[in-house]
Amino acid sequence: MAYAMDNSRDILDDLIYDGIYRDDGIAVFKGSKTTGEVANWLSAFQDRVNNLAGSEFLEFTAEVWGNNKNDGRKHRAVDATNKDYFPFLDMEMYWSTEGNLQFKVHLKENQILKYLNRGSTHTEACFAAIPTGVMKRLASLTTRTNTSELMRMDELYPMHAKALQAANLAPNIFPTLGEILDNQQTDLTTNDEKGKKNNQDTRTVRFCLGMSKGWNNPIHATLKELRNKHGLTWLRISMSYHKFSNLREIFQGDLNRKLMDGIVSRDFMDRPCNCNRASKIDGKCAYNGECRKMCVVYKATCRVCDESYIGQTQQKLKDRMGQHLNDVKKLITKGIKSDSFASHFANHCKKETKPTSDELRRMMKVKIIWQGNAISCMKSFGKLNCSLCMRERIEILRTIRQEEWKIINNCNEIYGACRHKTRFHRFLKEHTNVKNTSTDEGNKPEKVYKYDDRDGLSDSDDSQESSPRPARVSDVIPPPGALDVCTPILVCV
Repeated sequence: MAYAMDNSRDILDDLIYDGIYRDDGIAVFKGSKTTGEVANWLSAFQDRVNNLAGSEFLEFTAEVWGNNKNDGRKHRAVDATNKDYFPFLDMEMYWSTEGNLQFKVHLKENQILKYLNRGSTHTEACFAAIPTGVMKRLASLTTRTNTSELMRMDELYPMHAKALQAANLAPNIFPTLGEILDNQQTDLTTNDEKGKKNNQDTRTVRFCLGMSKGWNNPIHATLKELRNKHGLTWLRISMSYHKFSNLREIFQGDLNRKLMDGIVSRDFMDRPCNCNRASKIDGKCAYNGECRKMCVVYKATCRVCDESYIGQTQQKLKDRMGQHLNDVKKLITKGIKSDSFASHFANHCKKETKPTSDELRRMMKVKIIWQGNAISCMKSFGKLNCSLCMRERIEILRTIRQEEWKIINNCNEIYGACRHKTRFHRFLKEHTNVKNTSTDEGNKPEKVYKYDDRDGLSDSDDSQESSPRPARVSDVIPPPGALDVCTPILVCV
C-alpha cells in the first residue's frame, strides 16, 4: 500500500491528512463532502490502485462521518454514519460543545477487558508495570481540556478501572489525567538525562565482591585511592556486593542434611504397580510400572501424530492420567473444555462415540522425565517458586526450543499459578545397613533407647527394673532416638 499511496499523490492532494495502518486508512477532506462526492473520489483512487497492482484484488470501501452527508443515493462502496463519534482503530473522535475535535480511547461493542491476575506466576515488576502502562496509554490517547485534566482515570474510563480491580492490580487512588500527562513530560526529561549519563558509563569498571567486615577501610575507598595514586583517571569504579552464608546457616544446613538422611514421607513413597487387568495394556502396566510415583513431571506422547504433552502432578501418576482421560471423555460427550491435553486427544477420537479408557491409553505413551523429593518440594507448594511447577516449565521450554511443532501445551502451563496443596508429612526412616545413627561423624554411635512395656525406657532389651524408681524427665520426654525407627512421625510443613 505504501507504493500505491506514493504513486497517487495527485489524487490525495485534496486531503488535509491521510494515513493507513495495515488495512485501515483515514482521510480528512477540506470542507464538507457528501457521500456522492466521496464515492467519485474513491472510484478514481480505486482505478489508480488497480492500474498499479495490475489486478482488481484490492477493493476499498469508505464510511463518511457527519450529519447531512448522505445525498440520498445508494453507493456500493461508500456509506454515511450520523453517530456522535467516529472510531478509528482503538481511538475515538468526537466534537466538543465548543466545536473542537477531541479524542479518547474506543471500546468495541461487547468487548471484555482482561489483565494478568496477580495470582499468576509473574514478577512483581510485571504486575507493577501493567497499571502504569494502562494509565499512560489511556492518557496519551485522551484530549486534555480544563475539565478532563481534573478527572480521575476511573471516572474517564470505568471499564478499564473495573478490569484492573478484578485482576487485583488497581491502585488505591487513581491519578488524574493531568497528573499522568505531567509525569510523562517529566519522564521524558529524565530519560534524556539518563541517556547522557549512560553514554558516560560506557567506560565504567564494575567490581563484585563478597560482603566482609574484615576491611579497615571500605573497599571502594581503597580502590579510589589506588586510582588517584597511580593517575588512572580513565577508571570509573562501580561496586556491587554479594552475601556469603554465615556460620549459623552452614551448621543448620549440615544438621538438616544429617537429620533427614534416609527419611522419607510415608504418604509420598514410591510403591509398586497395582494396576488391575482392565487398566493394563497387553498384560503390562500402561506406565512402565511407575504408575504410583508422586511429585513427578511426565511426558505423554501421542502415538498418532508424535506430538507430546508435558505435565506435572503431586498425586500418583495414574490418578492424574485418569483425570486426563475423563477430561477427554467430557469434551467429546458434553463439550466441556479443560486443557490442551483433552483438546488434542479428543480430535483423534470419533465424536459420535464415547471412547473407552483402554482406547485412550493405547493412543499415548507416558513416561516420567523428572521426580522430585516430596519433602523438599512440599516446602514451595503454592508459591511463585514452586519447584514442581518450575521443573515443568523448564521441560516445556526445552522441548519448544528443540522441536516446537511437537509440543501440545499452551501458555497456561507456563504462566499459570501453582495449584498444589501442602499436606502433613508422616516421616519414615528407610531401612538401611548403616548402624551409625548419630548426627556427628564419629565412629561411636549414639545410645538408642527403647520403650519397655512394663516400665518406661530402658537402655537395652534385656534390662529390667525390679523395683519402682522415681519419675524422671526422660520418662515423659523421650531423648533423641527414643522413637522406634519405623514409627511414623506427624509433622506440619
